[in-house]
Amino acid sequence: MTGLTFDVLAPSDPSHFLLSGGFDGVYLFVKATPKPGFDVVKVTHGVHVLWEAGAALLSLTLHKLGNLPVALLLHFDGSDLYFVFENLEWKGVTKVAYENKLHGHHNHFNPEELVLDFAHADPDKVVSVPFKYGHNLSTTFVPGLGVVFVGVKEGDDVLWKAGHAGDKCLHLSVHALNGVSDFARLSLVESGHALEKCFEKVGGKWTPLGFKGYLDKRAPAEPFLTSVDLSAKEPGHHVLLYKGGHHGLPFDVFLCSVLASVFKVVDGDQVLWEARGGERGLHVTLAHDGLHAHLLVLTPDGLKEHGFVKKNGKWVAVDGSFPAHLKLLVH
Repeated sequence: MTGLTFDVLAPSDPSHFLLSGGFDGVYLFVKATPKPGFDVVKVTHGVHVLWEAGAALLSLTLHKLGNLPVALLLHFDGSDLYFVFENLEWKGVTKVAYENKLHGHHNHFNPEELVLDFAHADPDKVVSVPFKYGHNLSTTFVPGLGVVFVGVKEGDDVLWKAGHAGDKCLHLSVHALNGVSDFARLSLVESGHALEKCFEKVGGKWTPLGFKGYLDKRAPAEPFLTSVDLSAKEPGHHVLLYKGGHHGLPFDVFLCSVLASVFKVVDGDQVLWEARGGERGLHVTLAHDGLHAHLLVLTPDGLKEHGFVKKNGKWVAVDGSFPAHLKLLVH
């Protein structure tokens, strides 16, 4: 067993942890679960020690507001430890105080419109979350509290800009190899529809790249296998959950990391879909009515969609007739 130190200030390493998380419109959260063969023996904030091994730590969940930590949950078998970050220091608190910290600040704001320059992101307005994997560094950029991205650029090179009122970028992931940015993935709202666009840097310029081409170039040959449970309180490993209601969307999104592949979609005990013949699930949308789910799958022949409607408590496939406004589209 290899002992690890988890530093809340450092990038989480997917080679050591199974990662999941999401964004609830105010807080960004990341859950880290040690992979088999690894054991967290210490949790720190820089040089300050929050916890040292006494019991087996099963997982950690870190909430952030902007780039500042807010709360930390250490989960053990049969017990948990709760911390909140106040006055620039961590304090151990009760479960009630922890939950009040997370759910007491969901106010409405008049958002500031910002063109994100990810080469010079303002830490007061942009949340930057880096993940290291070998020589690769992936950085996710999310709007800070009271901010909305209406454009994305790197210096003078514009990747995207809003064309209509209400258009916005929900988040951007930039992937770099040996310090050089080479791929970007944007989650957008355009004309009331949610979609993803991908880019590749060619000859020093960002160039549009099809979603399948992006996956072919970015995804590992043997991705981590994960599942999506529509009724679960937390997303699966290497899956991010984005709450669409905070962005004006009629659905929530289970977004699979490029390091992983969804092999099964379930709702409790009912199986909606299982991968066959080299298929890999990419993302799932679940409408707020709980009755419509849409799945995007990468097959050896290209991208394929599956739609499902819940009737009399059971999910039924409705491929070919699923409402477009309940999908996360890809370009």
